[in-house]
Amino acid sequence: MLLRSIFQARFKPELGYFSKVIPLAESFEADYPEWAKTENDDVQMVNYDRFEQLILSHRSLSLSREGIDAAPTETSISEVLERAISGLGIPRFTRLGFRQLIATPVEMNFESLTKVMRTKLYVESPVLNAAMPKTTSDLLYRIDAYEGNEKFHITIAPIAKNEIPGKLVNVRKSVHVDPKRRREIIEEAEKGYPEVAILFDIDVYWENEEIRIERATEFVSTSVKSIRRISTGVIDYLLKTSVKP
Repeated sequence: MLLRSIFQARFKPELGYFSKVIPLAESFEADYPEWAKTENDDVQMVNYDRFEQLILSHRSLSLSREGIDAAPTETSISEVLERAISGLGIPRFTRLGFRQLIATPVEMNFESLTKVMRTKLYVESPVLNAAMPKTTSDLLYRIDAYEGNEKFHITIAPIAKNEIPGKLVNVRKSVHVDPKRRREIIEEAEKGYPEVAILFDIDVYWENEEIRIERATEFVSTSVKSIRRISTGVIDYLLKTSVKP
């Protein structure tokens, strides 16, 4: 289950942004009919039917979905990028990022999942075990990593159903949700949350002062594949691979 998905492209700020952003926002109005201009001069636009929010800022653009089992497609991200690049005259990007929160259901209780994850993600040393408390009630596995040009912030943890609303996905306050249908959407969303799951919070990004605009769609495609590879690989390891004693 995909809980949250965020794409962001950053660029160097220019004064010309302020005269260009309103015509650009107007061009998005059919797709994102609900909007608000914030005190920071960001323009936030929302499509309640897709639970999708677009934010236009003087130094970035963001596209996100939250609280439902869906994500902005590569096609919708590419369309937003193409129009924003043209409308704002963006010559290059300084950072491209794609982050997803994924909850993968498991058929075991929280205590058993925590034990499996501790055994497989941490060193099982008699000396270390003797120094630590006997029972691990919860844990979090967190690394920063890179692979070629791709950089990663990766967090993996066990979660219980009651941790998802409010802590990971706040449908009650989310700007992605139509206020008129909020109660209905909350009930529908919470019905679908797994009792116990493995949480993946994976943020993939490129960071460089000279990222060519034509490479943005390439980044989206490769980051989606990287998130899928990492999450499925870790699931296979945790749940399907035996550990030698």
